[in-house]
Amino acid sequence: MKELEALEKYFVNIVLAIKKPTVVLPTLGLSLTLKNDYIMIFLLLILFAVDFITGVLASYIAFKKSGKKGKFFSDKDDGFTSARWRLTFVKAITYFLLIILTKVIEDVFKIKAFDFSWTDHKVTISLISIAFSCAIEFYSIFWENLPKAGFSIWANFKKITGIAKEAVTEIKSIKDGDSTT
Repeated sequence: MKELEALEKYFVNIVLAIKKPTVVLPTLGLSLTLKNDYIMIFLLLILFAVDFITGVLASYIAFKKSGKKGKFFSDKDDGFTSARWRLTFVKAITYFLLIILTKVIEDVFKIKAFDFSWTDHKVTISLISIAFSCAIEFYSIFWENLPKAGFSIWANFKKITGIAKEAVTEIKSIKDGDSTT
């Protein structure tokens, strides 16, 4: 119960930030004083929401490209159906059951945090499970949903690196005095 009382002020600040957008920055600043686990859960919630939004966007674009008649948000086979809503809830429940179970395993077996030389943070099994869930969401956003929506990160990365290579070779040719212009 003490944990819930300790989190009460943060919850109130987040609710106020939702009601009044002008207090978003102070709320985020206050949130940074939280433990790593809470920050990671907050990050997971943000990634989950972005994944949901990009997934709906990708589904909507695929629906429009198919040329099917009807409404996108309907209970029919096409578009965004209630079955997809259920899958979203199942995914959320699975993530949070994984996190809760790893936290319970830590508490029951008294597993201490790991110390690594490359980080000052205390790395726990529950933190690793949250990071794993965040990685799945990150992958889903950038390598599944956005390409389906028409934005390919890999193609844009190739394009940017190609432009950078051309600029470097042009600079080298100017520097060597081989400029043809």
